[in-house]
Amino acid sequence: MECAQLHGMNPKLKCGVWTFALAACIIPLLFVFRPVPIAIIYAVVSGTIVGLSVSNIVFDSDSIPDKITLPGILFGGMACAFVPSLMGQSTWKMGVYLSLGGAACTFWVLAAFIELYRRYNGPRRIEFDEETPFVWKQIDDESAILDINGDIVPWNDLFSRDTDEIRMECDDARIDSASLGSVELVFRLDRVIIGRKRHPLKEISKIDGHLTHLSMPRESMGYGVVKAMSAFTAFFGWQGAIFTFLGGALIGAMVSPRISSSQTNQKVPFIPFLSAAAILWMIWGADLLSIYMQLVFPK
Repeated sequence: MECAQLHGMNPKLKCGVWTFALAACIIPLLFVFRPVPIAIIYAVVSGTIVGLSVSNIVFDSDSIPDKITLPGILFGGMACAFVPSLMGQSTWKMGVYLSLGGAACTFWVLAAFIELYRRYNGPRRIEFDEETPFVWKQIDDESAILDINGDIVPWNDLFSRDTDEIRMECDDARIDSASLGSVELVFRLDRVIIGRKRHPLKEISKIDGHLTHLSMPRESMGYGVVKAMSAFTAFFGWQGAIFTFLGGALIGAMVSPRISSSQTNQKVPFIPFLSAAAILWMIWGADLLSIYMQLVFPK
């Protein structure tokens, strides 16, 4: 009965319950395995990433908001100023330097990887076997969504740079109920181009129709993940960042096929896997690194 009540709970309340429950299990372990100053900082980090992961799962989203990751990088630098041992240092200057410098290096290395991947592979092209319904819808002045056959993605998540574009070949399309017939729609972040005419999206509430072909930017990972990894580097240093990234990929590789096979069309967000690896690092990172080094470089 309790499970049924939790299943029918308001999504925001459900996020709060799960976040509190998971954080209550994780935070005591931090104070067991880490010195108190580091445990306090890691408790804040773990509560934040657990809450973000739970909200991603409950709301079926893979977005990682800038309002969490960007302040997180600055908070990591400040934390290392007060507790330089987070970076294995004894002076605040070296702690801040390694924290923010590592975060910057992480961002540029991963961003360069994304650009190289995009240039080598080109845009992602999808041809549908049958007409597929789509809806672009304005939610408010700041946000919109794209729904393709029930797969809903926040509009801003599809564009990493100003030059990105999405091309749709449609058997039929409508803008605010005005029929366009068979047409190609070229979307940029803030406008849609039809032939030679540009229409600002802020003046449109809804575009819908049926797709036959879709071309969109190909990403190896989103820039939300890049910024999240930069924030992890600001707290954990480069060793912890590498562990978090590879560990998250490994956990995802083991868990994702099971979820995908049990739930058709289920999108599996990456941030919960990164968060799980980050929590492992915060609790047992030094011990796990020591075991790994002994296995790779035995005496």
